[in-house]
Amino acid sequence: MNKKEAYSLALILLFFLLFNPFVALIFSVLLPIKDPKYKIIFSIFFSISFALLFSSREFGVEFYGTQSTDDAANYISIFKSYPNRTYLDLFQFFLEKPSGGEFGYHFFYKTISLFVSNEYFIVWINHFIYFFILSYIVNRLSENKQSLLLLGYFFIFPISLYNIGHIWRQQFAVLLFYLGIFFYYETNHKKLGKYLIYSIFLVHLSSFFYIFIFIIFEFFRRNNNITKYKIILLIVFFVVIEKVFFETVVLILTYFDLNKLLMYAEGFSADKSQFFILLPIYIFIVLLFLRFESGSVIYLFFLAYILVCLTLPIAIPTLNSVYDRYINFSIPLIGLFFAKRIVYYKNKYIFICGFIIILLVGFYRLGGELNKGVGIISYIGNGSVSDPFLGIVKLIVLYLI
Repeated sequence: MNKKEAYSLALILLFFLLFNPFVALIFSVLLPIKDPKYKIIFSIFFSISFALLFSSREFGVEFYGTQSTDDAANYISIFKSYPNRTYLDLFQFFLEKPSGGEFGYHFFYKTISLFVSNEYFIVWINHFIYFFILSYIVNRLSENKQSLLLLGYFFIFPISLYNIGHIWRQQFAVLLFYLGIFFYYETNHKKLGKYLIYSIFLVHLSSFFYIFIFIIFEFFRRNNNITKYKIILLIVFFVVIEKVFFETVVLILTYFDLNKLLMYAEGFSADKSQFFILLPIYIFIVLLFLRFESGSVIYLFFLAYILVCLTLPIAIPTLNSVYDRYINFSIPLIGLFFAKRIVYYKNKYIFICGFIIILLVGFYRLGGELNKGVGIISYIGNGSVSDPFLGIVKLIVLYLI
């Protein structure tokens, strides 16, 4: 037993108990842990802490005015209905309304409802599961810098917190997809990985797109010995296929005069000009990561996955009602990859500079939203997310009183 690591773990756990989860996570970056058992304990406390923070909030809010409602309120309402619905009811609901009635998602939470009746606890369990899956994967992919990778994921693109905070069904599907990819490429549990990947559409129908990415990537990998350079060809292939498919669907709908369905092809009316300015920058950064990637298959897959999502607007620029979600769930991985590159060089000066950059970006972006009273950051922790002492202990006390 490594006593130094045991002391480090004890300090980290103490920080999660007493201090704000974000403060504790920042502090834990300075105390690396290698032991697999200790890393699991870290994941548990990390997940408990952040789940409590995200559970302690008002529901049914508008995060950015009328531009964004709170899906979590709808999911809580659905949870309350489970005692009056059988598993057969849920399956029939899925057949009647596949989108929104996905049987896998409702089966999972219906089962939880058999043991938990308090809506606060279902919200907590929901967030605990999400944070634990994420930290478990990062733990296994990082030797001892899992905290920095998590910080990069949350701070560089705070949309990651927004996704976890209220887009529950699709977030669950995305994390199960990541877990399936991890099992398939990094463990001997390839069958389990495949089962997870091919069943995520039962959690959210949009996940068919992720399954398609996996199938095409695997086809290229098995038949072409996929490399970082061949991934560029793969991305071009996706852009062409998406463009042809979309235009074909539009032609068919036009031919049959299905104007109601054609409305969806027009996307939302939101101004996307700022996004299209940033899009080439995001793509360039990911291409840089690809250029310097050492060749690990799982990392090559995730880079290909990010690029496929980022290039969707190139193939179908009007359909932001679809590509927005795919991009919002993929770009937090850019922050994780940034942190990964910092760790890769094993240079303390690069590490310190990278760590500071992540903190500055996080404080600028999250602090800006907090000052304006918008975004998920302004609502979690009972509106007191800036309290440095908002640890596990205080969050539990506030709930009890």
